[in-house]
Amino acid sequence: MEENLKPDYKKISLTQRIPTLTHGDFHLSESSAISEYLEETYPAPDYPAVYPQDMHLKAKARQIQAWIRSDFMSIREERSTEVVFCRPSDTRLSEAAKIETVKLFAAADILLKERAANLFNE
Repeated sequence: MEENLKPDYKKISLTQRIPTLTHGDFHLSESSAISEYLEETYPAPDYPAVYPQDMHLKAKARQIQAWIRSDFMSIREERSTEVVFCRPSDTRLSEAAKIETVKLFAAADILLKERAANLFNE
């Protein structure tokens, strides 16, 4: 049984999904919720920023997060976080997932500058 499906994991993760952040006795699942929590709990300049400081770039980052969360369903089903973190898959992507992958990589090519350290180069 995968760790996130075990009874003890249910106690810390409402969604039973990976990743789940544990911070003291506080537990939080879902990547966007975790990143926003970290950004607010450990604000820049004391800690490295999770999001860009410029409000327009921060909005763009959140737009990209929302887009990835709401689109790419075939990729998400065929390569869930369980596949990424727990058990790799040898199964080939479906045609729908391949089309989504092309769309995702095309966006990455537009958004990522050559040799950039991160998405917004901050």
